Amino acid sequence: MIPQVTAYCWGDDPIEVLPARRAGKLSLTTKRGAAFPFTCAAVTTAKTIGQIGSFELQVLGHPGAPDLLDILADGDWIDISWLGQTEITTMRGIVRRRLPLRIAEGPSWTISGDDFTGVWDQTTVWWNPIACEDLGGGLTIANLLTAVRDGGATPAAMVRVFLERFFRDMEVRGRTLGALPPGVPRTAGSFVDSVKFLVDESVLPRRVAFTPHGISFADQNLWSTAQEWSDSSFAELHTDLVHPTGRLLRPTDDQSPQNVAMGVVIRDRPFPTDCDPTGELEDGTVAGQASASPYWRLPLHQVYRETEVLREATSTSAEERINVVSARPPLGNGVTQFSVAGVLYDGASMRKHGFRRIEVDTRYVAQSLANVAGVAKACRIALRDWYAPSAYLLSGPIALASARPEIRCGDRVRVQNIDGRQPTTYYVESVSTSFDGLKTRTSLTGVRGWKGTDQSYLSMLRALQPLWRDTVDSMVGDINPEAAAGLV
Repeated sequence: MIPQVTAYCWGDDPIEVLPARRAGKLSLTTKRGAAFPFTCAAVTTAKTIGQIGSFELQVLGHPGAPDLLDILADGDWIDISWLGQTEITTMRGIVRRRLPLRIAEGPSWTISGDDFTGVWDQTTVWWNPIACEDLGGGLTIANLLTAVRDGGATPAAMVRVFLERFFRDMEVRGRTLGALPPGVPRTAGSFVDSVKFLVDESVLPRRVAFTPHGISFADQNLWSTAQEWSDSSFAELHTDLVHPTGRLLRPTDDQSPQNVAMGVVIRDRPFPTDCDPTGELEDGTVAGQASASPYWRLPLHQVYRETEVLREATSTSAEERINVVSARPPLGNGVTQFSVAGVLYDGASMRKHGFRRIEVDTRYVAQSLANVAGVAKACRIALRDWYAPSAYLLSGPIALASARPEIRCGDRVRVQNIDGRQPTTYYVESVSTSFDGLKTRTSLTGVRGWKGTDQSYLSMLRALQPLWRDTVDSMVGDINPEAAAGLV
């Protein structure tokens, strides 16, 4: 596959842009010749869950070509797609940095930037104190109460109030990038009007923010603030290109620039867990909710180890072993938290491997006070089911021999064996596709790699669950997992 770069230019920079130039598209390809003044010598796009995506272009100029800095300015937008039997778009972003070079082949430029997440990263919540815009915190409170009224202040509702409502507040005051240059596909009005929000809060029971109106985040950018309120221990917040109808892209979809839209994914971690949406424990079996987990519905890509994998440097790690988990809601002092939230522990593992804990503080509690303990229990069960298998799961970089740009963050990749041995299935945490002038290859970071079938993963989860105990179910008032495990 070869890269295709389309730039959408404003064309109105008063200093750098050629006066005769008009706003519009600029196409960059790998083709050479008099008809093509610029050639893409190298292209890279990279995405990681939760982080801002990036791209970098190495562009060569041919004799007589104008200076690319006179054509492409910072703030112009770019689509990067990959052409083969189909066209697959992996990047819609903004030019941030431009570096002119002089090499043996002639003039050269390095163009780099962020994906569209950078718009929120560059938007700071700032109220004009002279104009008394947020007098007494009125506008801040009004926006946060919108999350409570419209979405119940769930993690998704809180994320949307930052990425949508606060963004619009800054937009109408001229303090953010609301408009897009002409030609960007699948746009409707301003930037935020063109973004699709994909929400899935089906794994865990309903949780709402604890006193969301009592916070201050002046002078913080919107992306980091949204991440802070996404409840990242239990949920994922990331961006990517999605289907125009507002769903994740499938490998069979047309993924050309005209047929993808900018998307924000806000979802409970999709990994299998033993708790159902009501927060009740299913009595030691995962036949219900866990087998119907969103994990099994994620887009699944197949690659063959012998013919498609250059390097699979994945491993297990003793540092990933966890035998004590707790999820503490914001309920006063530590004793109150532990007596309500409890601690799950694996006593046999503690005696063999030592005290290996993970403690999670969350901003979210049950919507009803009567359900606080039940929701806290569901959260620690989820943590157990996510972290208990970690010492047995593979993670690390995987370099493919060819281009697979259809693989996206948050998808699953199954590495098959031609000889019929058990496959290994990974969750994709990051992915990068690069063209070096000769060949295009995709590299990814796989986590939660399981060698075996999906059914054997469920069997492993079933085997681990009975080994864990809950301090709430131990002695009355016993909040010490070491004592409950008989270690002291």
